Amino acid sequence: MGASPNKIDRDRLRSRSDTFFMNHQINLHTTVMGTALAVGGLALASLLGTARLYQHNYLLLWFLWLASMIACFDVYNSVFTSAIALPSIVPTPLDLLPPLLIGTSEFLLFGVLAHQATGLTRTSSVIEAWFFSFSAFCLCSLLGLWRADYVFESGIGSGAYDSEVEVAVKTVQKILRQDMWTVIGLAAAGFGVGLALALATVPSFVLYILALAIIVALSAAARGHSKRARTLARVIAVEPGAG
Repeated sequence: MGASPNKIDRDRLRSRSDTFFMNHQINLHTTVMGTALAVGGLALASLLGTARLYQHNYLLLWFLWLASMIACFDVYNSVFTSAIALPSIVPTPLDLLPPLLIGTSEFLLFGVLAHQATGLTRTSSVIEAWFFSFSAFCLCSLLGLWRADYVFESGIGSGAYDSEVEVAVKTVQKILRQDMWTVIGLAAAGFGVGLALALATVPSFVLYILALAIIVALSAAARGHSKRARTLARVIAVEPGAG
């Protein structure tokens, strides 16, 4: 009898692995983003209906909701603009962990703003919980950035890229590492503000300034994502053998 046409041999396995890791990351983060947006919608509806409950610093809660939305967008945009350059590897449990942790922290970012989910009735308690959640989100994002940088570095070390693509990937890594320092700073700021709120009273104007600073920092991160996308797009646009 001849070999089964559906038999999985080594070549077929290699073919499957070509984009398996990239697709795995994009699909997983897309699912996480969808869940985060659903909770974000719940938080939005909750804020619309709790103006009387959260009279003190009510506007600040809207700033925090906006910061949560931009934070989720940043993570998804980061994956979306970099995943195309990921090398072909077999995913490990460590590759599954960052998206799941990020998804949980995104849920918390929005969840603490939803009165129905937390039962928090004091504005100060909601703000305190949000800043601690934001710090956790940043730490989870840091893990994701580190893992992406490690995978790119492993690809370079194993010779997965040709010379032109390797230069582009190193540029992507440089931006990823810059993002890491930004995320570390944001994580420290979030934890510091949460701790200050837990131990003392922080003036409202300080909280507004900090919330605006976080929104600006998160919005600025999109520039790095755009630069990564342009770097990889230039490599793709060059015809083989050109130059």
